Amino acid sequence: MIEEKINKSLNQLETQLKDVKSAREQVEKTVSSFDGLSQTASDYVNSLKGIENKLSELISLVGEDYREKTSGFDKDRNAIIKSCNEAIDRVKDTAETIKTDFADTVKSFQNRLNYILIANIVIFIMIIVILFVVLK
Repeated sequence: MIEEKINKSLNQLETQLKDVKSAREQVEKTVSSFDGLSQTASDYVNSLKGIENKLSELISLVGEDYREKTSGFDKDRNAIIKSCNEAIDRVKDTAETIKTDFADTVKSFQNRLNYILIANIVIFIMIIVILFVVLK
């Protein structure tokens, strides 16, 4: 009977040891899974940090490229504006010169016409006087 009790106790102890072993294995699997999950999460976080760094570099490069291009466009625009303003000033100066020259030419022509008109009036009066003297 003692043997039977010992045997029974041993069987119970063996069953409990199996349960303990099974529980230990489950804990080990859970811990292992957690470690794997933790490593996976850590790898994911590191990947996200890498993506964030690359996006920051890209944003920086795009911003720098934008500033360079807008600076180039501004320089070109300013050069075009300056060139157009210079052309406009030259056209204004030329128009003013033409206007002045034309006014001087018209005034000169007008003076000549006045002189011719006066000369014609004088000649007309002389013809009338000569006709008056001859016909009298």
